[in-house]
Amino acid sequence: MYTLTLEINQICNFKCSYCYLGKKNGKVMSENVAYAGIDLALLNVQKHQDKRLWVDFVGGEALLSFEMICKIVRYIEKQILRKDITVNYSITTNGSIMNKEILRFFIDKKVHIKLSIDGDKMIHNRNRKLLSGKGSFELIEKNLIFFKLYEKYTSINIQAAHVI
Repeated sequence: MYTLTLEINQICNFKCSYCYLGKKNGKVMSENVAYAGIDLALLNVQKHQDKRLWVDFVGGEALLSFEMICKIVRYIEKQILRKDITVNYSITTNGSIMNKEILRFFIDKKVHIKLSIDGDKMIHNRNRKLLSGKGSFELIEKNLIFFKLYEKYTSINIQAAHVI
């Protein structure tokens, strides 16, 4: 299986104490760069006759570029039409941005979700603040209903990841 990781942005709605981005520079991957990466990945999949591609979306907070993710997935679907290639998708998210539209997309495309959370409420809020300085745990907790529905409709478990 060939894996393509797309860091589709370097923007975030959190200000984590340990963030590797430091000051977010606001960069967003262009469609041309994304499509070139996809074309290269598909070429390698065909070259090695593997027939499987895994596309992983990461960011800053990848879901801040949800429209771009949708465009990329549509592009991939168009490129693999009439080709014997299976594509799987995954995303790493801080869990702060969820709604019915994103939920439907994740279910429809069977996107594997990695939700990053830092332990209990106290620890999480100490390390993972919103840009306003307020803790983010309550926001993620509010969005858990969407993640539970996702698991119900896809039978795919969400992977929770945390920094220790």
